[in-house]
Amino acid sequence: MDDGEDREYSRQPRPEDLIKICAALRIERAKRFNEIKKYVVSRSGDVDTSWKGTVLLRDIDGVKRLKEEDGPNLVTQGSTELLHALFSNDLVDEIKTFTVPVVLGGGKKLFADRSAPHGYKLTGSRVSGSGLVIAHYERSGDVLIGEAPPATKRNG
Repeated sequence: MDDGEDREYSRQPRPEDLIKICAALRIERAKRFNEIKKYVVSRSGDVDTSWKGTVLLRDIDGVKRLKEEDGPNLVTQGSTELLHALFSNDLVDEIKTFTVPVVLGGGKKLFADRSAPHGYKLTGSRVSGSGLVIAHYERSGDVLIGEAPPATKRNG
């Protein structure tokens, strides 16, 4: 029956539609990643740098020089040895952590004993329904020692 009104209909996406959407997003992300400059830090230099835009840095001094240049933010993923060197050389301005509520019983430490002490301020956070916590911290200066504020209780 047509009463002259416009109607909108929506439906849940079909699994095959979601697969196509996710594949398209992965392709776009891969295209962008192929276009950016990627830095690999390796003392030995025994790494493959054939991927378009890959630049080899041989030591932490190379990272220091790079940080002094104008350009986009540098992001590090997956290398605790590199993270420890960055912290100990005072090269970390922001930290984004992903805390997964699973105990594996072991693993590498995020902060090594030789990390330079500095304060960081929580500037944003999100919690997923499964308990994944994403926290973003920015450098706030010296380490402040004092009482911690009382914890807030979360319902749920």
